[in-house]
Amino acid sequence: MNRALQVDLLFNYASLAIVAVGGLLVNLLVGRALGEGALGVFNQAFAVYVAASQLAVGGVHIAVLRSVAQATAETEQARSVAAGLTLSLLLGSCLCAMVLLSRNVVASLLGSPAVGAALVFVGPALVPFALNKTLLATLNGLGSMRRFAVLQAVRLLALLAVLSWIAWRRQPAEQLTLALLASELIVLALAAPSVFGRLRLRPAHVERPWLRRHLAFGVRGLLSGVFIELNTRVDVLAIGYFASDADVGRYSLAAVFAEGLYQCLVVVRNQMNPVLAKLLLAGDPLPVLSLVRKGWRYLYPGMTLTYLGGLGALYVLLEYQLRMELPGQVLACYAILGAGVLAVSGFVPFDGILLQAGRPAHYTLLTFLVAASNLLLNLLLIPSLGILGAALGTALALLLSIPYLNLVMRWQLGFSYLRGKPVLS
Repeated sequence: MNRALQVDLLFNYASLAIVAVGGLLVNLLVGRALGEGALGVFNQAFAVYVAASQLAVGGVHIAVLRSVAQATAETEQARSVAAGLTLSLLLGSCLCAMVLLSRNVVASLLGSPAVGAALVFVGPALVPFALNKTLLATLNGLGSMRRFAVLQAVRLLALLAVLSWIAWRRQPAEQLTLALLASELIVLALAAPSVFGRLRLRPAHVERPWLRRHLAFGVRGLLSGVFIELNTRVDVLAIGYFASDADVGRYSLAAVFAEGLYQCLVVVRNQMNPVLAKLLLAGDPLPVLSLVRKGWRYLYPGMTLTYLGGLGALYVLLEYQLRMELPGQVLACYAILGAGVLAVSGFVPFDGILLQAGRPAHYTLLTFLVAASNLLLNLLLIPSLGILGAALGTALALLLSIPYLNLVMRWQLGFSYLRGKPVLS
């Protein structure tokens, strides 16, 4: 591993540590200041935000990352980014309107009027989120991973600061989502000058061919981001449907720890996406397979230690800091969810290969299979097992993602990560 990559990973893992601790503090702050019910309201509204935000992005950011990483001239990168930002603005605005118009329907489905009221701030937050997603994808494609990491941390710190202010003032739970809007605006104010200055973007860079190219890529991969993010929130939404806001609040604490564990893999994925894009240009799968096998030697031992560390930290937190009902269930939920994440440790960092190979529609199929499996398993298991059923269903869906990914790769690319020897035509 070269020194530059080591430093970039160090920055991104430091950013992840801030995000993970901040995410935990968000749940502790809301739960202790406003109660488990408020925590449940926030997490259900956040689940809607996460799913809607991926539609707002529309897969455009992935097209931008790929084109920027593979481009050989700065003018080509500028045209790609300018078109991506234009589409992101349009899509984000459309989704903002949709969320605002449908908030009462969502509240009715979840049986929580407070969740509907919370969506008043979720809608407008989608516009800067869509722009930020493309801006950060640009930095990723350009290899500016340290700046990327700093902006990720800034988003969480801003979210935590605004949430602290709202909780300190004992405002209603539905106002907590104001923090989402504020944090995205702050990131936008910092990210835009960085990208615009680096590529010297101008309105003239917005060209119709690039708009069509990104739109075509985005349409084929439109739902992949939705399914990915929905897969991380479907358990929360399913519990909200079958149970109470308080049940969602208890489960959310375990889910935060599991999400932190999963984000360790996302950090590596962000580093690997532009690398995969460049390796695939050569048309030889052997360097890709060599990269993956080398990654496994580090990923599985490191993730095992991280999983066990998270289990110990959650136990200490439940035993000495929090007064939650059924703390044993919370611990068991993390143990199950974390085991699922651990199982996919060698595959998540490299599952973007379908996108980098120009197969967004098939990546959408992959993410749909995982999300559909997760939803079905949650609907089957939650009525009888409660929040433990949600954890088990999500963990099983993660396990299923391994054969799903490798089957689609074999079908489309002629090789897979599970079989060392490629079979190419």
